[in-house]
Amino acid sequence: MTIHLELWQARETDPETSKAAARQSKFRWHSDCDRLLEEFRRAGAAGLTDYEAAVRCGLAASGFWKRCSDLRAAHRIVPTGETRLGPAGRAQMVSRYSEAT
Repeated sequence: MTIHLELWQARETDPETSKAAARQSKFRWHSDCDRLLEEFRRAGAAGLTDYEAAVRCGLAASGFWKRCSDLRAAHRIVPTGETRLGPAGRAQMVSRYSEAT
């Protein structure tokens, strides 16, 4: 499954090193989004918190919250209106997969 999101890799004013890093991270960005999106799809209507999705696909040690935010901005996952307690005991938003493209 490949998703297509609008992604600004680097600003014109960024130094060349930042632009090079952005080009190199493009494939990982899409791969991480694809992996997270697949976990939300598998969870069905029950949905997942961002952290739950990240744990299921092995991304809990990375910046998964930004990728989930990107997926919400693209309407690929949508909030259910529910919350669940996260590992720190705080309420976390639950989102579910959306067919929107």
